[in-house]
Amino acid sequence: MASLSHLGLITVIITWILTCLAFISILSSVYLLVVITKKFAIHDYLNLLAFLIGLLLVVQTTWAVVAEGEGNSQFNLTNHQVSLIAKSILVNEVLWTLANTLLRVSTCLSTLQLFCFGGINRYVRVLSWALICLSVTHGTTSIVELFLICRPLSAQWNPVDGTCGDQKTSYIVIEICALVLDIIIILMPFKIILRLHLDVKKKCTLLAIFSVSSLLLIITALRLKSLHLAVSPDFVYSQSYLGLLSATGTMLAIVLCISVHLPKIAREAEKLWKEWKERRTHDGANLETSDSCS
Repeated sequence: MASLSHLGLITVIITWILTCLAFISILSSVYLLVVITKKFAIHDYLNLLAFLIGLLLVVQTTWAVVAEGEGNSQFNLTNHQVSLIAKSILVNEVLWTLANTLLRVSTCLSTLQLFCFGGINRYVRVLSWALICLSVTHGTTSIVELFLICRPLSAQWNPVDGTCGDQKTSYIVIEICALVLDIIIILMPFKIILRLHLDVKKKCTLLAIFSVSSLLLIITALRLKSLHLAVSPDFVYSQSYLGLLSATGTMLAIVLCISVHLPKIAREAEKLWKEWKERRTHDGANLETSDSCS
């Protein structure tokens, strides 16, 4: 077991707290779908798959921190440890990309299902499918770039082995594209909600619910701010910070994707609570009646 660095400890604590929140969110969503609505849509399966990939990402990150020493300076590690951590970090980025692509597609499909009606049908359909295609293209490009930017691959953590392209520019372009996609996906329902024939209070409530997803932009902004680390000579430590943002962003995204269903989940929970109280009151009344009769 490797010694835990300050960054490694923070990574493990934050990622597992968010993983627990994501698990509770997924559990609530599954209960709502299985028990209440009794049907799954494609975007529900995508959310579940994204959670499983995110869970794999968190487990892999935890293992790299605890067992391999991720989060420490690579100059304090053996060449074997550096090689293992570097490979796990690359896997980390692939999992991050896969999970986020699934969540973007899921969000677009969810918006399509929620708002595809009336005069806005064409607007929602065209924009949603365009964003789905762009999200899949972005995810595929990100993974391909990750494996082709350095030849051979080991040059990413050991420049002596080969050469790399302009990693900083490449990462900046990819992250800016991701940021633009996220902003459009988050803002897409706003135009629809503003056109609905609802009172101001209900519109504000809906806007507030869909605005929660904007918290994800913080993670993307932090990744953009820290992209100078992509070409840091200390590959292990710098990429460990990006790994923390990846695991955190994935689980936070899952929580925020499910948060759209929270009002419905809360209503159903309140309904179940009232039914349980009424049943208990009714059982108590029957018990009192039987006691008086005896």
